Amino acid sequence: MQKNFTNTLSEDDNRLLEVHQLGKPLTIYRLKPAYIRLIQSMGQIMVLSASILVVIGVVTFGLVGWHLTRSTTYPLTFVSLGLTFLIMGFAFFYIAIPQVQSERVIVCEDGLLYARKNIKTERVISMYWNDIVAIGKGFLLLEYFLRNREGQVITLTIAFQNIGGLIAHIKQRSEEAGYERES
Repeated sequence: MQKNFTNTLSEDDNRLLEVHQLGKPLTIYRLKPAYIRLIQSMGQIMVLSASILVVIGVVTFGLVGWHLTRSTTYPLTFVSLGLTFLIMGFAFFYIAIPQVQSERVIVCEDGLLYARKNIKTERVISMYWNDIVAIGKGFLLLEYFLRNREGQVITLTIAFQNIGGLIAHIKQRSEEAGYERES
């Protein structure tokens, strides 16, 4: 089973695991598909809203015309709002969606690897089990944080699949490796 799991990892993930020397991968946690669909839906709503606002602006200007209103402010407001929503919608499609689709935590024998693609780079944080000095919950209990001796912080939200199991696994492994709570 371990062999099959290792084969399902991408070349980039295998390379990162080799570079950070975290041992054999045990499991991988990704964001919930429902969360990814929510982000995709938000992008679609923005693009749809943009289209509607631009159409309203163009139709208003075409039907009412400048000669009746003596101003282009009203139609141009809809067009400018529409273009703003369009830019935001495409930002969701080309920035936010690839980020959430790539976000993952790979739990290994000797530690864990957190990776997420940003616009042009990939953010990677590795933590060995014996280097974790703090495991805590966030303000509204919607997120957990891990901090290592170097001060690096990984924030894991409830959008991760089986977040309770992930945190339990991290606590178990770090306690076995000598995790001591900070006072």
